[in-house]
Amino acid sequence: MVDKEHFAVFPAVEGVPWKPATVRVAWQPVHLTSTNYLDLSKYMLNEVITPKGELVEQCIAYAACYLVLPEDVDGWLLIGSDDGYKIWIDGKLFAKKLVYRGAAVDQEKYKLKLGKGKHRVLIKVANDIGGHGIMVRLTDKTGKPLDRATIQLVP
Repeated sequence: MVDKEHFAVFPAVEGVPWKPATVRVAWQPVHLTSTNYLDLSKYMLNEVITPKGELVEQCIAYAACYLVLPEDVDGWLLIGSDDGYKIWIDGKLFAKKLVYRGAAVDQEKYKLKLGKGKHRVLIKVANDIGGHGIMVRLTDKTGKPLDRATIQLVP
């Protein structure tokens, strides 16, 4: 999937803020540092699609990684989102929320039980207008971060 070419089609539609185009899209490696917020809107800025500096709205972005666990986990996945989302773990729908809001820390909390090993995580984040992003945390049952878990961008 990462090494294949993908294209997004933006058709000519009256009254929409984008220019008609067919654009090559690709997975981009993203590494978070001091913040837990993944601002997806900054990856949607593209002068081919919209005038310079304008946000792309009413769009969808995906985030993917491999979660590597050194031991079985019985804890929580906490998420904040701008706007709605769906989360798949190992190809199975894990959680979804249809909502229009700004992101805040830990807006939803989901029970997480995973075995030791590598797990594929895919998150689809839908955007209506304005900001577009997610915050995700993994904790044990007591709320302490799963600091022994690691994230890989490729298998």
